[in-house]
Amino acid sequence: MTVSDRRDALKTTAKTAALSALLQGYAANAAALIDRYEAISFDRLHRPSIRFFPKAPAHVIDVGAGTGRDAARLAHMGHKVVAAEPLDAFRCFGARRHPSPLIDWRNACLPLLSGVPTPPRGFDLVLATACWMHLPKPERRRAMARIADMLAPDGAFILTIRHGPAPIDRTMFDVTPGETISLARQSGLWLAMHRQEPSVQGENRHAGVTWTRLAFRNAPPGSAVDQ
Repeated sequence: MTVSDRRDALKTTAKTAALSALLQGYAANAAALIDRYEAISFDRLHRPSIRFFPKAPAHVIDVGAGTGRDAARLAHMGHKVVAAEPLDAFRCFGARRHPSPLIDWRNACLPLLSGVPTPPRGFDLVLATACWMHLPKPERRRAMARIADMLAPDGAFILTIRHGPAPIDRTMFDVTPGETISLARQSGLWLAMHRQEPSVQGENRHAGVTWTRLAFRNAPPGSAVDQ
């Protein structure tokens, strides 16, 4: 094994360990988190960016799908949804709680979403709610490139980034909107919305947690494909 091979192996091991630790943190609190996530209103959470959602039927991927709350609502709208969720407890709960032939549950996560099939035309919407801040900087760059590659020509990518105190058992990085917008532009995505929001959860709001909501399009604003 060369020095380069050993270095790559160490990086892979470190990434695997970091993901394992993150999932353990979520798993230890799964029961309480499931109740909290299911109690959040889809309409209230996504109202600011709903105009970027495609008309049904469309292909959507919900990255970090959690309990399937959003995937279920998207399926109810008539979309074909890939629900990508690496935590067994969330994925299994979601499949039981929100059964639908339009939801394809996948054990997958960013940055590469390995094992997720991309529709021939790409996804009309990539939704990444409350998961981007878990990625270290090198993986954020890879994740953005992967998402850009998965988008349909007129597709949209919507993500939220958490700011403020983080649970001690769930690693979250300090991600700025500016960095995220720059990464998107480097991957050929155009900023369509930039919004700062308070947390919809009272406990987090009182703790000073805020969110950035960003929407990107796979075409310049006003272009024919953006209409």
